[in-house]
Amino acid sequence: MLFCAGTIEAFVSPHAPLEVRVAVAAVSLVLMVLWFGFGGRGAQNIESSTSIDPVGP
Repeated sequence: MLFCAGTIEAFVSPHAPLEVRVAVAAVSLVLMVLWFGFGGRGAQNIESSTSIDPVGP
C-alpha cells in the first residue's frame, strides 16, 4: 500500500490536472474500501454450516 501511495504522489499529484487527481483519489478510495471490507474473507460453504449431523451410533 505504501508503494501505491508513493507512486501516486510521485507521478500523479504534481503533474496531473485536477480532474485526473480527483479520479485517482476516487478509485483509490473504492479500492481501499474493498480491500478493508472484504479482506481475509474466504468463500463460506453454506451447505456444511446449515446441515445437522446426527449424533449417535
